[in-house]
Amino acid sequence: MTGRCASIQVWSTVVWLRMVVPSLAYLMMVTVGISVGSWKSVSSTLAMLPTLSLAEGRPAPTRRSG
Repeated sequence: MTGRCASIQVWSTVVWLRMVVPSLAYLMMVTVGISVGSWKSVSSTLAMLPTLSLAEGRPAPTRRSG
C-alpha cells in the first residue's frame, strides 16, 4: 500500500514537473527577452536624445566634403 502510494506520488510529481518546468522556462525566456528588449530600446533612446535635441534646436548640419 505504501509503495503504491509513493509510486503514485512520484508519478504525479514527475507529471507536475514536466508540466511546470517548460512553462517556467518559457516565462524566464519571455522575461529575459522583455528586459533585454526594453534595455536596448532605452539605450537607443538615450543615444538618440542628443541628436533629437540638436535637431529641434537648429537645422540639421549639411555634410561637408573634404
